[in-house]
Amino acid sequence: MTDFGLLNSSGTVITHLPATPYAALRAAFRKAMEKYPFAKSKSALLDTCYDLSGLKTVSYPKIGFVFGGGVTVDLDSTGVLFQTSGLQFCLAFAGNKDDSSVGIIGNVQQKRLQVVYDVVGRKIGFGPAGCP
Repeated sequence: MTDFGLLNSSGTVITHLPATPYAALRAAFRKAMEKYPFAKSKSALLDTCYDLSGLKTVSYPKIGFVFGGGVTVDLDSTGVLFQTSGLQFCLAFAGNKDDSSVGIIGNVQQKRLQVVYDVVGRKIGFGPAGCP
């Protein structure tokens, strides 16, 4: 398994992943969502969208960030699905052109998390209770 570096950016809307991990995420997400109608994206950036109109409940796959030391940060629905218009929702991740481009954790994935920076210790931490 290859480790890919990530930046944490509150100024970037959705998370951008290097090409290989994004392709794996997209394939697994599409497989898990195949019972829902696929929709053409209204954004060039988002390539995995669904028309969820007329549905009372939607089941979506759990997605989490796995960090060194066995730490996993699970995302809630607002970090997984991004509403683009009406009842169209897209996977809230995008792929970089290749694996050499650094990944970026965007603010959509951060908004339900408390992000703590330990500048001296050169660490970052995530916990519950972010923005409502």
